[in-house]
Amino acid sequence: MPQRYYLDLPWLGQKIKLYSDKEGYPLDSYARAERLLNAIRYEIDLKKFDPRDFVKRELKSLEFSNYAAVWLARRRLEAERNLISWEYLRKITGFVNNYLIPHFDRRSLRDIIEGQIEDLLISLPRELAPKTVANILGCLKKIFTDAHRRKDILRMPDFPRVEVGQPVTKWITEEEQARILANIKTRFVMPFSFSSCARAVVPVGPGP
Repeated sequence: MPQRYYLDLPWLGQKIKLYSDKEGYPLDSYARAERLLNAIRYEIDLKKFDPRDFVKRELKSLEFSNYAAVWLARRRLEAERNLISWEYLRKITGFVNNYLIPHFDRRSLRDIIEGQIEDLLISLPRELAPKTVANILGCLKKIFTDAHRRKDILRMPDFPRVEVGQPVTKWITEEEQARILANIKTRFVMPFSFSSCARAVVPVGPGP
């Protein structure tokens, strides 16, 4: 069975498509769509029907800035229930407010396509690490995945792949290590020396 419905209404010489009711809930079942249609017929009989009551509310709720704010509110509820960490919430809040909302702003979630997502990547500050760029894109993909699951959008756009690469571990030189140990109090030198030696131990075969 279909998981999303819409009403196709002829009105004053034009056709209007309604994907949600006045409260912004999607028409995710035939029964909900039929109830809305009957309510509209009743308003038409009373000469009170105005399609702008439906369209404006739906468009407003699907503007990226509004949708992302509601999405973050749901994530906060998850953090309060210990379903996600507060650190994760802090990071995605920064991604949404600092990069995603400024870029997409009032654009409808349903109208965002692959090229506009690629434009987002190009617009990000060059100094951002590839891992951060990948996390920002992952946050956006999560918003779209949730929207698609909730049937707020019917199509999930394809997302580009961000090459992160392997992190580079930079070790200090022996000279730098000697200078550091020379400035550490005597009672702390042994633990630091042991840690330094331990990292250089490489097993060469099975033990006895």
